[in-house]
Amino acid sequence: MYALLSHVVVKYWGDLAMIVSVLGILLYIPFTIVFMSKYKSMAIAPGSINTVISRRVELLESFSRFKRRYELVLIPLATLIGTFVTFEIWVPGSIWAYPKGAMITFFLSLASCIIAIREENKKSFDIPLSKLKMILDDLNA
Repeated sequence: MYALLSHVVVKYWGDLAMIVSVLGILLYIPFTIVFMSKYKSMAIAPGSINTVISRRVELLESFSRFKRRYELVLIPLATLIGTFVTFEIWVPGSIWAYPKGAMITFFLSLASCIIAIREENKKSFDIPLSKLKMILDDLNA
């Protein structure tokens, strides 16, 4: 997203698409900061295997909760920004000339994002968390 929106900012400097792209970039910054801090804390985990795995479960659960909550706002806004920028740049007359097309594009994009993110969350959080918890249970047994 950073690369795409930065490209729009540079290429369409002074246009409405540039302003909306800057807002999109600002929308992703808190997510990136939290992601990087959680990732760094996972890399630094001294102690016994039980302690390391417990800490990873805690961090993964914490980031998963944050990500799911943040996505409630992020995904609709990012989809709205993406739809607006796409129509602003490539559709003559922008969303104002084709509001139904923009709404259809927005809702189809939103639905596909929701489906993809649910699958990603399952693969990146739910399955690894269940495996880590099984390992913890085995260690504690």
